[in-house]
Amino acid sequence: MLEKTSSPVAQQQVPTPAAATSNNDDVNSEVHILVCGGPKVGKSSLINALCGCPVAKTNTIGLDRCTQKTNYYQLDNIFFWDTPGIQQWSHLDIDSYLNSSGRSQTPVCMFYCASPGSFTKLKQLDMLLDECIYQRHIFCVLVVTNMFVDVNRRVILDEFKALLSKYIDDKKEIREEHGIWYYGKVGLCTMINSQEYIDEDTNRRQSQQGINELVFAVTKSLSETHLLADWLRTIEQNRQFWFDKQEELYKLTEKPHGTCLSEMV
Repeated sequence: MLEKTSSPVAQQQVPTPAAATSNNDDVNSEVHILVCGGPKVGKSSLINALCGCPVAKTNTIGLDRCTQKTNYYQLDNIFFWDTPGIQQWSHLDIDSYLNSSGRSQTPVCMFYCASPGSFTKLKQLDMLLDECIYQRHIFCVLVVTNMFVDVNRRVILDEFKALLSKYIDDKKEIREEHGIWYYGKVGLCTMINSQEYIDEDTNRRQSQQGINELVFAVTKSLSETHLLADWLRTIEQNRQFWFDKQEELYKLTEKPHGTCLSEMV
């Protein structure tokens, strides 16, 4: 379960995906999202920012190999699967993680987080992308978190771009929009700030940045797939997103203003 939070738009009438999923026979089915990356790179902050509310870490379970464990965060029937120790994982560990976290269901997408100042092992990420993209056809989202912490954030983003580009034969499928780099139907990458950042040296404050753009980018990328309804369920309580991006949602779906979301899906 989750805690309720107040928001300046909480009392306003804004579109939500409830209508979009209300006619779905699987509305009570589980939704699974993978969230990968090393420790202390802002994975839990990203999950909270995507959902628009605090999401509880509920359990730690063992994977098929007894030496590995994984955590999951739960929001109603939506599960976010975390990956402690991924830096040391082998092909077998990655396969075991993907088999266990999906519960025999294809995840909506995979988020991989790296923060400036953290050490990213590109070998493990490369293996993870191969498995997700080539073998399981999972949409991959590579995110530079805590973007204001260090100037090296662009180095990480460039590494993400290089990794994703190898899965695209036609370079025309690579494009940049509003700070989001799209790579055809296989993935995207960007930089975000999930929560307010305060520079301890200058006391300068940086507000949350890039979350709405990221949520909309994933929505757009999944808009022509059967996974869209599950993604809309995932972000249903992010009322700030629905309020800020409703105009773009109408344009994306080519529907007139006032159209209920059940007609957008």
